[in-house]
Amino acid sequence: MTNTGGGSGERVVRHGPIRVRTFTPLLPALQYKRDKGMTITVYSKPACVQCTATTRALDMRGIAYELVDLTQDAGAMQTVADLGYRQAPVVVAGDSHWAGFRPDMIGQLV
Repeated sequence: MTNTGGGSGERVVRHGPIRVRTFTPLLPALQYKRDKGMTITVYSKPACVQCTATTRALDMRGIAYELVDLTQDAGAMQTVADLGYRQAPVVVAGDSHWAGFRPDMIGQLV
């Protein structure tokens, strides 16, 4: 885990290997972007059970992501609101995004 900031708006980047499966994913565009080095951002809050489940699932699959604390970054909070979400976590993976713990969507990233 690499700390890329400090204080308010701290961002944490976690790195891991990318694994590619041989089956055709449900979201081929998402798989294609992941193979091309797509950036994944997880907008999270402290003491959020679904946020913890999401980051654990990403960690277990070795998927790199940037973690943004919504309570420390007003701009990030606005980004999430602009996407239409009112709950955490919000995961942005390339052009795709979702809210809540979504193992089905996380599975499409590997």
